[in-house]
Amino acid sequence: MKHFDQQEWVAFKNGAFPRAKLTAMEDHLVTCGQCQDVFLALFGPTDIRQAKSCIPAGFTAAVLTALHREKKANAVKRTSGLKGWRDWLVYYVAASIITLVLVQGGIFQLLLENVPRLTDRPPQQERHLAVADLAWANTVTGRLSDWISNFEAIE
Repeated sequence: MKHFDQQEWVAFKNGAFPRAKLTAMEDHLVTCGQCQDVFLALFGPTDIRQAKSCIPAGFTAAVLTALHREKKANAVKRTSGLKGWRDWLVYYVAASIITLVLVQGGIFQLLLENVPRLTDRPPQQERHLAVADLAWANTVTGRLSDWISNFEAIE
């Protein structure tokens, strides 16, 4: 990624480049944190006073209202169900990972071995599993569950 130097950002701030270069620098500025820091460091108290004089009094309230409306509209869209193949793919991958973790941890094998015995033996002869045997599977499953919950909350 090509970064721009401080003199280029000063010229950008003053609009001294052709429109094509200004557009390229704007696009770069959106994605590059390093250049954002350099560019924002160019603004001083005079620039802030000028900006305050250009911004209408109700600007902040209008922007917050528009963001709130947009957030509500997106929330309605999210509640209507899964949208697109990417969402389905994420859920299928997550289900596959959980299944693989359970298979690797021996949960299904343990169930196959013990379900017939549960009906045959009296309750006092229960077999206790060692918690340490399945600790890593529980950890991975818990983290995956948290990831899926966070993914759903973000979208």
